[in-house]
Amino acid sequence: MKKILLCLGVVLIVGWSSCGAQKMNVKFTFTNASNHPLNWVTLEAGKGKGEMTAGILSPGISSTEWDVDWSKAPNEAKLTFIDDKTRQKYAIPLSLTNINAQVRSGQCRAITLRILDYDKAEVLCK
Repeated sequence: MKKILLCLGVVLIVGWSSCGAQKMNVKFTFTNASNHPLNWVTLEAGKGKGEMTAGILSPGISSTEWDVDWSKAPNEAKLTFIDDKTRQKYAIPLSLTNINAQVRSGQCRAITLRILDYDKAEVLCK
């Protein structure tokens, strides 16, 4: 009986540890809600954490990436882009803390990063 309980305990521990390591995939969309054509649109997730790029986004245009692994997303990121006409570079710091909590809780499977202007962007969870 002790051996059975011991085996059951090991199975439960291994099962729980593998559940925590599951990937949290989301659909991620960049949307240019500004009046400015933008180039090199990139979300930088920090040193060694990777980045996502949308390339060129004209006003009103979106770019979507499917099945983005969000399990290692940092709480802070930076949105960078270049204005197509002036060639001026911009960087907007973003907090992902609230979005990360929603993804981890299963409330969110689609994230939209809306660029509103040169110094303003919002991250929405759906």
